[in-house]
Amino acid sequence: MKRIILITIALISLSSFAFAQEGQQKSLIIINGMFFSEKPEPTPCDVPIQMGVLKDEMFGKITIMNYDEPMSQESMALAIPVDQIENGADILERSKSVMTFATVMSGDNLNIKVGDVFPEFKVMDDKGKEWSLQDFNGKKTVINFWYTGCKPCRKEMPELGSWVAKYPEVLFVAVTYESADAIAQIVKDNGFHFHQLVDADALVDAVGVGSYPLTLVLDEESRVILLESGTTPVQRMRIERMIAE
Repeated sequence: MKRIILITIALISLSSFAFAQEGQQKSLIIINGMFFSEKPEPTPCDVPIQMGVLKDEMFGKITIMNYDEPMSQESMALAIPVDQIENGADILERSKSVMTFATVMSGDNLNIKVGDVFPEFKVMDDKGKEWSLQDFNGKKTVINFWYTGCKPCRKEMPELGSWVAKYPEVLFVAVTYESADAIAQIVKDNGFHFHQLVDADALVDAVGVGSYPLTLVLDEESRVILLESGTTPVQRMRIERMIAE
């Protein structure tokens, strides 16, 4: 089974470094001269991106990203004002002299796209129930592909898990190639209240999942109406808006 985590995801994971604000450790990334607590939206594909790391005695390592693609208004609204970060102006000034390297991010090569009907399957869940595509019929469905070693997957779990009670008319399903025993503690600790389909190697391959997390929203006819590869605040907002419609 293809379980390749794209090298581009590894590059983006540089954004998980910490800074101190109001006495707490939080992540910090600088994108196009603006501070964010995490990457607010997917990094644009097929455009040159300058990346580097600023080392600071107080804040550790801070990822720097610069690209010409305009950021969405939703992302801009998540920027942290410079005056809310200790020595923020100085950090921005020093970031201008950081040595960077150029890279180009490539998109996922999935076997499914918006407008497609989700593939037929038969998979057991962590409680021993067999699921198939027929279980999705007539319901708006959210499907999240993940695995235990994926830190972004675990980070988004509490937020995604909170949607289950908020939208009881929607079916929430998580899919992993791992076993029920392997995922049990992480699911419990993170309040990930989705139905958990396990040992789902064949389904992961059928969809063509190569990077994680991957979240799909299906309409009542099991047709893909939204596809989000990765997880950022803007992507999660898009997913929830689609769920709520």
